[in-house]
Amino acid sequence: FHHVKFFLVLRRHHVIAVIATRSTGMQLNQISAGFISIDCGIPEGKTHVDPATGIVYSSDEGYVGTGENGIVSSGFSNAAPYGDLRSFPHGARNCYALQPVRPGKKYLVRAGFLYGNYDRLDRPPVFDLYLGVNQWASVNTSFPTYSPLLLEIIAVATAGSIEVCLVNTRSGTPFMSLLELRPIPDTLHPLVSTSQSLVLFKERKDPGEKHGLLRYPNDTYDRLWFPTGNRPEWTAISTELPVTNREHGDPFETPPAVMMTAITATSGDTLNFTLAARMEDDELYVFMHFAELERHAGNETREFDVYLNGELWRRAISPEYLVAYHMWDLTPWKVSTLDFSLRATSKSTLPPILNGLEVYSLKRLTVFPTDPRDGRNWIGDPCSPANLMWDGINCSYESPPRITSLSLASSGLSGPIPSCLSNLTAIKIL
Repeated sequence: FHHVKFFLVLRRHHVIAVIATRSTGMQLNQISAGFISIDCGIPEGKTHVDPATGIVYSSDEGYVGTGENGIVSSGFSNAAPYGDLRSFPHGARNCYALQPVRPGKKYLVRAGFLYGNYDRLDRPPVFDLYLGVNQWASVNTSFPTYSPLLLEIIAVATAGSIEVCLVNTRSGTPFMSLLELRPIPDTLHPLVSTSQSLVLFKERKDPGEKHGLLRYPNDTYDRLWFPTGNRPEWTAISTELPVTNREHGDPFETPPAVMMTAITATSGDTLNFTLAARMEDDELYVFMHFAELERHAGNETREFDVYLNGELWRRAISPEYLVAYHMWDLTPWKVSTLDFSLRATSKSTLPPILNGLEVYSLKRLTVFPTDPRDGRNWIGDPCSPANLMWDGINCSYESPPRITSLSLASSGLSGPIPSCLSNLTAIKIL
């Protein structure tokens, strides 16, 4: 870090902001207004349209200023957007700046990774992924091998851009295959705030779906819903009639196409399934979605209790015909395994039903970015997190951090000291 680099970074980011705004403007002309969809590693200026969704994917030109393009080896998927990637062999931290975004608004951010032995080393890397200055996830690209690893977070934008940063943990070169940003209504996911985000746990489940992945345009916000597959103890049911939400401002807005399919127990009166968690200290929030899809005869009833890890969670659920019902709690589960059991009550004549399932882990945002009085529009925050502080500076770590010293020694500089350094009002040593 030195004087010249310091100001080149600021100027470069200004250019990036202009280019990114122009690129996003193209996407705003699409039906998917507000979407940012990046196929990392394709040639600059190139775009392609996803045939299933109509979403336009662009190169990462204007969103990142570092890294190298790579192509996955033959034998792996070469279908867009996973035939190419961008790797980052240099620097401890490299960041994408997704913009424009509106401060205070909620966004879904999704990152995709397919190693595909692009470097011919046959060593899938492990690295960290950050959203801004807070760690989002540890990325282990060794599994799955032939299909992409997808990670998703729902967060509130705190500035005019959202930074997605890859951090080298000395376990291989970080890379990115896909990066997507989707605006969502502020009414969705009330747990999400400026102090905490929700990280999707595994996949959203779309029980009963027989035709594969469901996403935009069936889901307005391009959430990904994966079928649960077929099991002998489950029977898939569906309807051609739309399922509606009960109230205005529904906190989930589960797509009608998801709610129009479901599973029930093939025989007996219990529906069981299990999800394995990562660590016991994960704070997991479970959201279950129900709707009755069958008209009942006068003497038929569907009513069931929901048990989670052997504990009664909800009693006597009786979904309304073609109306969505959502079940969730403000209290998280701290467990290593989620064992679900939906059990028909004694008055029920029909087995339990399940239309959709989402599980998220809570991510508390305990690290704060550098005070904006010390500058804005950084590419990678100068002070935070502390282990990634820029070379040549020191910071104080009150809330928020401030730059307290700047070393320009041995940088081969000459000429007057720029007046903009006076903006660093907390600086004590120069």
